Amino acid sequence: LQDENVTLDAISEKINTDLGLTYRLLRLVNSAAIGMRRKVESVPDAVRMLGINTIRSMVYLSALTGVAGKPSALITTAMVRARFAELLSKKTGLGNPSSAFMVGLFSTLDAFYDQPIEQIVGELPLSDSITEALVSRKGVLGEILEYLVFYERGIWLDGDEITNKLNACAPELYVEAVNWAEKIS
Repeated sequence: LQDENVTLDAISEKINTDLGLTYRLLRLVNSAAIGMRRKVESVPDAVRMLGINTIRSMVYLSALTGVAGKPSALITTAMVRARFAELLSKKTGLGNPSSAFMVGLFSTLDAFYDQPIEQIVGELPLSDSITEALVSRKGVLGEILEYLVFYERGIWLDGDEITNKLNACAPELYVEAVNWAEKIS
């Protein structure tokens, strides 16, 4: 899913091998929340209608929901952070939105697996920019992550140019991220 050149057919094939994911995908695309006028009857149709970013989100969510004994609020936090980071990146032009999504989503892995984030990230094939953001809050993605963590805690920042860009759009984007997370989970 991280491959920018992946085809929708290849994704459809993989989804077809996971009954739970197939069910959730078809349920989502046929739901009133998506607003489709016709019923979808196959995985390839659903993948084409939803697009790669929504599919990517569903796969990540599916992986997180498989972690035993963790509260659903943690999953919601991960999804809100992921979407909020992605939206902040898109709106401000800071960083790659897909990478920002990953950083937001993976920012809770330490809580999911009860291990230090450095250890978890060390076992994953992540880009240097994502790793630096998660481990040390460095780079543009790290600044976005730090900003969103402060924002969700109600700590308002001001000062540098990046923070001012983020402050200008954060309230509306945070609400959008929360609504999206509720819809997708």
